[in-house]
Amino acid sequence: MTQEELHHYHSLQEILSHGRLTALFQPIISLHNQQIFGYEALIRGPSDGPLHSPLTLFDTALKHDCLAELDLLCRETAIKRYGQLGLKEKLFINTTPVAILNSDYPHGLTLQYVEEAGLSAQQVIIELTEQYPIDDYELMRAATEHYRDMGFSIAIDDLGAGYSGLRTWSELKPDFVKLDRHFMQNIHEDRQKRQFVQSMIDIAQSIGCQVIGEGIEVRQEYITAQSLDMRFVQGYYFGRPNRNPQKELDASLFAQRKETAMQRTGRPRANTLVSSLLTELDPVRHNDTIDRISERFQKALKLNALPVIDDNNRVVGIVWRDDFMTMYASRFGRELYGRKPIKDFMDKNPIVVETELPLKKLSYQITSQEAHHQHSAFVITEQGRYRGVGSLMDLLRQITDMQITMARHANPLSGLREMSH
Repeated sequence: MTQEELHHYHSLQEILSHGRLTALFQPIISLHNQQIFGYEALIRGPSDGPLHSPLTLFDTALKHDCLAELDLLCRETAIKRYGQLGLKEKLFINTTPVAILNSDYPHGLTLQYVEEAGLSAQQVIIELTEQYPIDDYELMRAATEHYRDMGFSIAIDDLGAGYSGLRTWSELKPDFVKLDRHFMQNIHEDRQKRQFVQSMIDIAQSIGCQVIGEGIEVRQEYITAQSLDMRFVQGYYFGRPNRNPQKELDASLFAQRKETAMQRTGRPRANTLVSSLLTELDPVRHNDTIDRISERFQKALKLNALPVIDDNNRVVGIVWRDDFMTMYASRFGRELYGRKPIKDFMDKNPIVVETELPLKKLSYQITSQEAHHQHSAFVITEQGRYRGVGSLMDLLRQITDMQITMARHANPLSGLREMSH
């Protein structure tokens, strides 16, 4: 054992002997009623010691076979403090499945702590943090059912970041799943993240489970979560962990929410609209020279088309790589055309669609064209202004995903099990 490891071990023993833990609480927000739904309890070690970080604290406890003892102390600390605060909202307390499945784990004490703090089991959600793999799902199901029988609810933390999140979801059938912050970070700028999160929300809704998006730090992430019909969120945008947590939310955090909700009433889900296919791509200007377009294609060998816009950012055409290179590479092509503007050589009738167009209408628009007019890409605009491009392959995948999601709704848990293997 190194000097540092020895120092960590002695610090852990002091924490366990004297209960030197601090509970912080971070609000979990209901987007439907713009109120605090509950609080997640987060544990910190002594601020003046080497085990202040929960990651270091739990890793040290695991290394010295004290995980069950530490887990129980964390619960006692969080529940006792929550009772002192007199909060009536839900309390989410973290636990590690490895600790619950430990043969020495003293079951029944959690309910005792809850009752001593003046809380009820119905107020508390046991949040399973999958830092370490679950080996015995049958035993894990039995353990979670034991908590449910006492009135507790079950949540899975960090879905998408653990070892087997989808299987855990399918096996344990939790009341809540918390999406890992990775999927919420910059979600407003990442179409694939939006598609993933929308799929998780669809599955959850079909089996009576609630999704909580973690890591909401900026307004755009909150707006996107709301547009996906996510019910609960958590993150620094709404509140940081605090020993004395906020009890009210600043109304300005939800500014324009009602307007946004009214705009979306009766409208399709985001993943059924052209906006879900959007890929950002720098366009070219109608006065750009043929030589300049050639440089763009030569620098990006997989680029098959370039949208052309005018000075008002409106789409006036598109340049297809194959057609362009055939012309440019022809005998004397560069010499004859190199300095001419691209507007004289572009396709002036590309498919241009608005972000809010339903995918089914786009599919019909493309398939109704004559075969020789069909291409692998189309241009996407918003209120008439250029936004980006979409591909036919992405359209086909998205429509297929929509059909699969609808099919899963008929028997969602069997589909979920298939995904997890």
